[in-house]
Amino acid sequence: MYHKKKARHKLQISSTLFCIIIAGMISFVALTIDTLLPAYGEIKVYYDVEDAQLHWIITCLFIGFSFGQIIFGPLSDRLGRQNSIIIGVSIYIVGCIICLTSSSYTFFVIGRLIQGLGIGGPRVVSQAICRDLFSGNKLASINSFIMSIFILVPIVAPLFGQTIMIILSWKWIIIFFIIFSLATTLSLKIFIKETLVRKIDFNLLTIFRSFETVIKNTKSLLYIISLGTLLGGLLTFINICQPLYQDFFDLGLYFPLFFAAVASMLGLS
Repeated sequence: MYHKKKARHKLQISSTLFCIIIAGMISFVALTIDTLLPAYGEIKVYYDVEDAQLHWIITCLFIGFSFGQIIFGPLSDRLGRQNSIIIGVSIYIVGCIICLTSSSYTFFVIGRLIQGLGIGGPRVVSQAICRDLFSGNKLASINSFIMSIFILVPIVAPLFGQTIMIILSWKWIIIFFIIFSLATTLSLKIFIKETLVRKIDFNLLTIFRSFETVIKNTKSLLYIISLGTLLGGLLTFINICQPLYQDFFDLGLYFPLFFAAVASMLGLS
């Protein structure tokens, strides 16, 4: 995925539509986390678990997501970008179905683990598609526009999740995940052609050697540690924000508004 290639096809759609579709792919993670945050109280009652156990809803998702990125990056070089995304979304939908039908909290968080594994595909492969089609200043411009769209997700997702709960129930949030993933994947299939030119064999030894090269590079390792530390702080906040705002500060239905305010400040920074 990290080899330079000349794209087989030029972009056949407007840059705006392309950015919206790719932003949809990238937003799977934020959407799957933030839309469900207002439902934690009902999930706690439904599965009869303690507040201290709710962190597994996000933790398991990120464990799966971490492995998903490692797998789908090289896999997309072998199977193609679109096929890899379709496989990833299919795994994600299986995870959603497990969450919907689970009768215990253990199976629910297993479903979240599988969701995370699946969304590793759209997240990492969508970035590869951008690199296949663009380079230099154009790539930077496209990525900037994509991120400007993506940054809206943490702001509006909890509000949307809260609205679904008021009208229906928390399980309909997971049904929305399925609908969104299918719609986004269908849009990709219709509007964006396969961008991989030269397929590369899936070789575990080569993958491990690539990791070794990155880890042995001091500058790269420092970047990884820095970004990991920042992400750790963000995940800690996301894990505690629902009980902190809704239970400790007793904000109730106003929780999504306060979360949106924090997300807006993070976006501006």
